[in-house]
Amino acid sequence: VDVYQPGVCAALSAIETALEDDAAIQETDPSQRQTATVAVTVSNSTPTATATAKKTVRAYQNVRIYGGDGIKLLRSLPSGTVSTVLITFPDPFPNAGDEDCRIVQHETLVDIERVLNPKTGVFLLATDAVCFDDWTRFLLNQSNSVKWSKLCDRGAATTDGCRLWEEVAPRSRDEWLPVVSKYEEKGIREGRHTHLQCWKLCERGTN
Repeated sequence: VDVYQPGVCAALSAIETALEDDAAIQETDPSQRQTATVAVTVSNSTPTATATAKKTVRAYQNVRIYGGDGIKLLRSLPSGTVSTVLITFPDPFPNAGDEDCRIVQHETLVDIERVLNPKTGVFLLATDAVCFDDWTRFLLNQSNSVKWSKLCDRGAATTDGCRLWEEVAPRSRDEWLPVVSKYEEKGIREGRHTHLQCWKLCERGTN
């Protein structure tokens, strides 16, 4: 979830509360199923600027918003249960010496590999920073080299497979990044363009 202005988190909380109330309504009145009407007040930093919006939302039961450290959430998820991991416009930390501050590290890739569905899971990245685009591709290829070397070190006759990252053509943005965020808009205004990456895990053997 991208948060662009103060008050959005409060609005999401109000919607969540309304959905909980709606779930209770559904138990007693099935005709109310699927929708809930929410009155949300969102204020920006100027106290006098207040707007009230009335919005109808679907009572989806499979949507969760986690307002915290995504890496901690990633590490708490069961193995092989995630179809898609998205990282969109992270802080690129472009200065030399700040690479260790970037969200994509070898440890992150290990976590992503663990939670992805081994058959269909994909890792998607969107960034307008060339340094971050190059960094991510470098780490993924380096991860492949390390894993392949360890496999070969066990003996050339082994038939054990090796799960390697493979870059594939990104899916249509309509499927996973249908909107242009303010971060992307800022980059476009400053002359940058968006780089997209899509990676999946594939089984390889030594034979």
